[in-house]
Amino acid sequence: MMQSNKAVRLPKSNRSKGLWLVLILAISGLAVAQDSEGKLGKRPATPAELNRQALTLQDLDQTQSALDKAMQALLPGAKLGKPIDLKPGSTQANRSHIIRTYHRQFLAAKPLFKLKPRPVVFDKSVLNTTDPATKAALEELITWGFVSRIGNIATGTGAVTLEEFGDTLGFFLSRMSELTHQPSVKWTPFLQRPDQQER
Repeated sequence: MMQSNKAVRLPKSNRSKGLWLVLILAISGLAVAQDSEGKLGKRPATPAELNRQALTLQDLDQTQSALDKAMQALLPGAKLGKPIDLKPGSTQANRSHIIRTYHRQFLAAKPLFKLKPRPVVFDKSVLNTTDPATKAALEELITWGFVSRIGNIATGTGAVTLEEFGDTLGFFLSRMSELTHQPSVKWTPFLQRPDQQER
């Protein structure tokens, strides 16, 4: 049997996933865009060295701004409210800053979710957060699958590097993309009946 050379066209319901992918790539570049210029006679930092640098409040504030703009464009009904005051500067961002930033975005998008996923089961005793409000926000993010239950943000210690932050951001945006669009039965195998699936 000869295979068709016709291009497969994605349904309209998958366009939002494509837009979220563009957003992920754009923010990834923004988040790692720290100043790599050294002093006279000093070579610029390599990408690998930049990835090992600690996330600053300025990096997180730029990411929050980019997420806000993307949500206003992709989810017009989302009510973002007041941005988290990060007081941008060279100060390192900590896990509490990241959790509060993600939780704000989550709460804005939650009324627009098309699906309610099965809650993620996790061990609360391994979470490395003592502040009650931050811990409650982290638990909600993990339960909904927006933060990994064993990831660096939930269980890590010490400074968060740009590479680690990039991993959590990708994880967060992947879940956001999944829950804010209605999947097509034609293109989603787990929603299909056995007789609808390709052999």
